[in-house]
Amino acid sequence: MNLLKNKQILRGLLTQGDVLNTINGGVSMTKLEKKQMDDYFSISVSAPTVPAESFNVVLNDKQLIIFAVLSDSTIQEDDQLFNIPMFYKSFDLPAYIDIDNIEAIHDDDKLTVALPFKESDRYSRKIDIKHL
Repeated sequence: MNLLKNKQILRGLLTQGDVLNTINGGVSMTKLEKKQMDDYFSISVSAPTVPAESFNVVLNDKQLIIFAVLSDSTIQEDDQLFNIPMFYKSFDLPAYIDIDNIEAIHDDDKLTVALPFKESDRYSRKIDIKHL
């Protein structure tokens, strides 16, 4: 049997090789960078060749979860698509982060999540010590 003439088997083998390559780290590494600015934190995830629709940003109480999955329509399990995790990172958010105003932007193979600070005068103050 000539594999080059059987396109369905050839596509299956190539897809399987691509999936295994992705699971084992792929050809490009995901880079994570955290920065603190004057009024917000910035988390940037650089992942070349990963499409924007593969990224997910989820806020679960005080935990921020950033992950990317590779959906493969050729691999199905019980009539559902099989998603392969490419990247997963969770962050515990401190109390001074304004969780209502978190923003995520994907631009040029880079996902950036901005975590603004709450107004500092409402949430921090010096406590006077009483002497007895």
